[in-house]
Parts: sequence; C-alpha cells; structure tokens
Amino acid sequence: FVPLFILATAYAFARFAFSLYAPAPRPSGLAWRLSSRDGAAGGWPYLQLIACILCAWALWRAWLYGHAPELLPFCLYWSGFALWGAAGAALGAADCRIQSRADTA
Repeated sequence: FVPLFILATAYAFARFAFSLYAPAPRPSGLAWRLSSRDGAAGGWPYLQLIACILCAWALWRAWLYGHAPELLPFCLYWSGFALWGAAGAALGAADCRIQSRADTA
C-alpha cells in the first residue's frame, strides 16, 4: 500500500513540476513528456499559485528547525525547496506574460 501511494504522489508531483517549468508549445510539436500540453501558460494562474503555496509551506518547515547548528542541513533543504517553488512561479508568470503579448500582437 505505501509504495503505491508513494509512486502515485511522486508521479503527480512530477507532472506538476514539469508543467510548472515547461516551455510554451513549439510549432515543431516537440513537448515535454510529463508536462501539460500547453506548458506553464496552460495552467495559469493555478500552477503558479500552487507553487507559491508550496514555497510558503517549505519556508515554514525551514523556520521550524530554528537556529540549531546540527539542523542546518534540513533548514537548507527546505530553503532550497522554497527557492525552487518561487523560481517556478516567477518563471511561469513571466512565460505567461510573454505568451499573452505574442498572442495579442
């Protein structure tokens, strides 16, 4: 039971991560296999909102460790995860703006 649950959540997270960082669709038809068909712009603003919530949650987890020197690796791990989520939200928002400008031009 536990391994199937872990595989299912890992697959769901992989779909989210690839969709968050996926580029806009290209005319060549090449796309990222695990991402959504439209890339990050297709999930706007939901993917970026989930990434911001994930960032806040990871920062909260890092803050819970306090300032104990022996827990620094855990704090750095959660801080890096928060940075990953923030970067994904920012890059996805920028990609959506670029794509909307290209659509209106």
